Amino acid sequence: MQKSILLAVDGSGGASNALSYVLDTVDSQSVAIILAYVIEWSPYSFNTPEENAERHKRREGEISRANEGVITPVRQQSDAIYL
Repeated sequence: MQKSILLAVDGSGGASNALSYVLDTVDSQSVAIILAYVIEWSPYSFNTPEENAERHKRREGEISRANEGVITPVRQQSDAIYL
C-alpha cells in the first residue's frame, strides 16, 4: 500500500516552504503527494438564480486563481526537483 502525504497549499510563503520540505524529504516514487487548496463555495444554500450565477462566477474565478497562483507554481517547483 502506497503512503500519501496531504499538503495544504494557499500560495503563501509558508506553503511554499512546506512544499519544499516535503519534496526534499520524501521519496516521490514511494509516497504520493496530494495537494489541497480550498475554495469557498457550496451549492447547498437557498439562493436566488441570480445569486447562484454570481456564486458560480466567483467560484470559477477562485479556481482560475488557484490554478495560476498555487497549483502551477507548485507543479513547477516539484518538476524542478524531480524532472
